[in-house]
Amino acid sequence: MATGGMASAGAPATPVVATSISAGTAMSCATLSDGSVWCWGSNENGQLGDGTMTSPSAVVRVMGIDNARAVTAGGTWNSGGMGAANSAFGCALLSDGTIRCWGRYNPILDRTDPSASLVPVTIPGITEAVAVAGGNGHACALSRGGAVTCWGDNSRGELGDHSMADSTAKAVSFGLVPTPGIADATAVAAHGSFFSCAVLADSSVRCWGDDISGADHLGAPAAISGIFAEPTALAVGVHQACAVSTPSGAVQCWSPGVYGTLSDGTIIGSKTAETVQGLRAPAVAVTVGLDHACAIISDGTAQCWGSNGWGQLGNGTYGGASAPVAVSGMVDAVAISAGYLHTCALTKVGKVSCWGSSSAGQVGSRGDGSGRVLSPSVVQGLGTAAP
Repeated sequence: MATGGMASAGAPATPVVATSISAGTAMSCATLSDGSVWCWGSNENGQLGDGTMTSPSAVVRVMGIDNARAVTAGGTWNSGGMGAANSAFGCALLSDGTIRCWGRYNPILDRTDPSASLVPVTIPGITEAVAVAGGNGHACALSRGGAVTCWGDNSRGELGDHSMADSTAKAVSFGLVPTPGIADATAVAAHGSFFSCAVLADSSVRCWGDDISGADHLGAPAAISGIFAEPTALAVGVHQACAVSTPSGAVQCWSPGVYGTLSDGTIIGSKTAETVQGLRAPAVAVTVGLDHACAIISDGTAQCWGSNGWGQLGNGTYGGASAPVAVSGMVDAVAISAGYLHTCALTKVGKVSCWGSSSAGQVGSRGDGSGRVLSPSVVQGLGTAAP
């Protein structure tokens, strides 16, 4: 995490810029280089972390966090995704390896209480995290040693602990390989879904929860077939998951259900990883939403494919695309995150741009009254709005 020290007399102050992003159901969040976390959009579940349940008209700072390295937006994908959500929360990875979460359905607190966690609280027992991923009603952390820890709702085996028992107050640790004592994950993803996936050191990908592997494994991680060598970037959405392989930069996706968004137009989900066709150049990152997906290309451009009824593909239209289309004006992206019906990207100069559904201000703008922002719009006020 980049932080600015005290500037000498006459020297310009180090600008505060965004360093990571996450788009959720009807909200978005970003970490800044000063360690703060800022969110915008719907707040009926306290998911913006500002101590209220009032949806603001601008970005707000998450209370009590000044050493964040990354942020994730989780919660239930509701039937319309237009604003109100059944539950929503955010989690931040801090520089000391701990994790703090906030919002309703915060996976360690009483989910029946809408005001259970309007400000961040520390997840117990996690001290060496290097990544965090928020799912539907659960979240997962990747530790420095490669272990994965998940907590929260487990009704579909989301915790990977070989059971269907919830863990609302205690984290559950598990190894992702059958040999006892071996836990060597290098990446984890759980975004907005009832399942989670991880990349292991041997370049295999394993997923657990919600029948992702084609059979009911009661939460036991299962290998995904068809994965190319050396998957790196990993993304999980509502109905599918995707990974980027190196050195080819190919994107592969798989889905357990009937809402696959593979670039060949397939609508029946494939439980075997299939290569996305039509990417203009090697990909370096990928993200998945409800029924759209996006990738960052090695030259900093971005391409998206799938449904586009709210402009979530960012190409200036609201027509769906079975093959990847270019995101308008995007030339220097370094990170990308798909929400339910919107998408956000982080540029190399630390700006955040979003597009898609603007129903709750989750793209940082209410748009033109149509509820849609069809191409990237820079989020204003990050780091400068009143805390």
